[in-house]
Amino acid sequence: MTVILVALTAVALFFLQQVVYKRLWSKSLKVNINFKDKTLNEGDEGWLIQTVENAKRLPLPMCKVKFECNRALLFLDSGETSVSDKYYRDEAFTVSSYKRVVRELKFTASKRGFYSIDGFDVVGTDIFMSAQFVEHEDCHTEIYVYPVALERDLSEAAIRQLTGEMLSRRRFIEDPFEYVGVREYQPFDELKNINWKATAKTGDLKVNTHGYTARQGVRIFLNLKDDGVLKHKENVENSIRFAVRMCMEFIGSGDRVALFANIPDVITGKPLIIPAGTGESHMEAILRGLARLDTDKRHFDFAETFRDEVFEEKNDFMTVFVSTPSANDFDGFVREYHETGKDLRHFILCEEGDKYEANVENAVFTTVICMEKK
Repeated sequence: MTVILVALTAVALFFLQQVVYKRLWSKSLKVNINFKDKTLNEGDEGWLIQTVENAKRLPLPMCKVKFECNRALLFLDSGETSVSDKYYRDEAFTVSSYKRVVRELKFTASKRGFYSIDGFDVVGTDIFMSAQFVEHEDCHTEIYVYPVALERDLSEAAIRQLTGEMLSRRRFIEDPFEYVGVREYQPFDELKNINWKATAKTGDLKVNTHGYTARQGVRIFLNLKDDGVLKHKENVENSIRFAVRMCMEFIGSGDRVALFANIPDVITGKPLIIPAGTGESHMEAILRGLARLDTDKRHFDFAETFRDEVFEEKNDFMTVFVSTPSANDFDGFVREYHETGKDLRHFILCEEGDKYEANVENAVFTTVICMEKK
């Protein structure tokens, strides 16, 4: 008889604890997920912070947090994960009464992009883990992964050519009262412009840059068409990195820069249009815009999208076109613009082995930058 009573009591307690946990497991339970950094450069390491706080007497023997994010964020520990079109992860916590557990997940931002986590599932159990209870929580945490600038040894000759042309276009003297920033020393710089404090700090000669009484500018147009049977995404990414290098150099010299790209923005779905500007905040806006280019979506037709902008009278701007070998029909458009008598340069980014025949008629203003295939 005693055995039966013990057994009945055990069964009753088992179902009672299930009822209690079902009703109370999520009460006073706070779960949150946040990216520690809001911006990274591609290749950098970052942290995703998970916080589980149990502000009640009832302990949680197991609490799972399930979320998904873009697989371009490579988490360094395996955990309980699966990867398909996205990265799916389960994190298990044991949280005692009135305890707060914080866990940091380290990841590498392998690709340029804009990434967000917009919700997660929280899974609780009873003491014996015989039943599971699930709730969905909305959240929003995001991170920008900025493109890095193209390696200096690959872009130096092209940048030197462009900056030389820009210097030859300057008709106005610098305004010594309008300080813009510092940049690396160039042979044409005067000694009076050397920033000795920045030089001592970095170990390299740095000079102050000033604005101009009437600033000139650069318009950079990216034609990132890549719709062949075989995709050449690295050419597209290198074109974006080359644009970053140019923007850094020109803005660092106090020039105004406008940037355009015929790829949809991952948030707005529209082509990238950044009006002319300069300074650190403008460089930040350019990096954010380039990070949000969604190369998985089909490009906009360049001529239809930007013809009016390209041919608009902009005598104080030099025009730079950047394209990939996939945009082989772009040569005619660039030549048409050249025939108007405007200043322009056209750069084509490719990898070794890409089939591309340079147009002889465009050779005077076209440069092919070829990189080793990765």
